[in-house]
Amino acid sequence: MLFIVALIILLPSGKWFYTMTLSPWMQSWTAAGWEEMPCRVTDSRCYSGTHGTAVFVSVQYSYTYRGQNYSSSRYSFFDGPTIGLRHRSKMEIVAQYPPGTATVCYVNPANPKQAVISRKAFPAGLQASLPLLFLIVGTAFMLRAFKVI
Repeated sequence: MLFIVALIILLPSGKWFYTMTLSPWMQSWTAAGWEEMPCRVTDSRCYSGTHGTAVFVSVQYSYTYRGQNYSSSRYSFFDGPTIGLRHRSKMEIVAQYPPGTATVCYVNPANPKQAVISRKAFPAGLQASLPLLFLIVGTAFMLRAFKVI
């Protein structure tokens, strides 16, 4: 029975940890080598998810890389939704990047269609680490089920 409880906690939290933490951290780390390019914001807004409680941010911008025009809507690698008190941070991003704003973005030289405005892994990275707690709890249950601890 303990084994089943461990799986119920461990499997979803593992996927959650990968999606919300590990993958964005790896992308942020990889983007450290991307080229800084000037870009211009064409649209920025907050919008609600399907159930209306989660808020997403969208910052669309255009840039030119090696003579080719591109556009992207990726603000950061931690673009997940926020719920509750964190809405304000999304609104601050939109206020910082109104349409027409000239800023910089970071372009992947291997695939210029990929660009991001913010390569920072923190502070959103710390909040995205919540799944790690569930992974630890699930692992503890799993170890207990196999009588390792």
